[in-house]
Amino acid sequence: MSFFTPPCSNWTFIMLKQSQIETLTLSLNWRHLGYTPAERSHILSRLVVAAQASVRTLTVLDITHLLETLGFAAQLPLLDALNFISRRKWKAGSSDTTSIPIVLNMKTIFARAEMLFFMFSRPPPLTVPRLEKIFVAFYTKDKGMFNITATATSIARLRDSVGPNVDLLPTIEMDSGLRSMESLCNGNQPICPIWEQEFSKFPTLSLTGKMTILDSPDTFRIILELLRLFSGIEDLHIRLRPSPEVDPTPIHLKPWMVKAISNQSPNITFIYFNEVAQHISLPSQTL
Repeated sequence: MSFFTPPCSNWTFIMLKQSQIETLTLSLNWRHLGYTPAERSHILSRLVVAAQASVRTLTVLDITHLLETLGFAAQLPLLDALNFISRRKWKAGSSDTTSIPIVLNMKTIFARAEMLFFMFSRPPPLTVPRLEKIFVAFYTKDKGMFNITATATSIARLRDSVGPNVDLLPTIEMDSGLRSMESLCNGNQPICPIWEQEFSKFPTLSLTGKMTILDSPDTFRIILELLRLFSGIEDLHIRLRPSPEVDPTPIHLKPWMVKAISNQSPNITFIYFNEVAQHISLPSQTL
């Protein structure tokens, strides 16, 4: 944040404007810095002047005032992608900003599920006329994801808010040692009609996590149990990060893993493992 206040700000905003930055990543954590609402507004207004003529992708980390950040993003006319990557606690903002209409211009939004549920349920409703895709991020460390009834209900409301022309694409951050996954991995399916109705509508699923998820059938089952929730999946994207102590990322999944995925989700025709596609033969294609 020191770059946005004197003396650094004397050249920061000039540099951003003259450089014609197209991709901008900001950490907007105001929590412990003591800035007043007027000071935050002044900084963001200067950022608008510096970035509005060029920025097309905005990634925001550590959001502590969501509505202020959305108001800033709404003033970037060329913005195509808005990404909220924050894993820390966030808050909407002060009460005087909740009634301000916000019109965004981007084509894609990536954010935590609960953040998206809030954004598109608040009055007055958020307006995003060019929106094409919303990447809905879930984190398996968050126990709230496994309140399937509440999650499915929120997804249904989000679909109603954005309309049929906007694709909802779930992405799940996996963890190989999850207590919150125990009931799911033990085969306990929720009894909830809206769950089956809403989760089956997703044609694409992205799973991310550490490479250790592939260490054994016991850890790999997390992938299989998550797939049980999404019966309509046709394309599966798996992106895994190598641990420092292991070899570089393999190019392909092991054959038994591919077979297990195919048995669990027979509608899947392609698996993209770290951006490399593996075609899954359907039973009719093997005759």
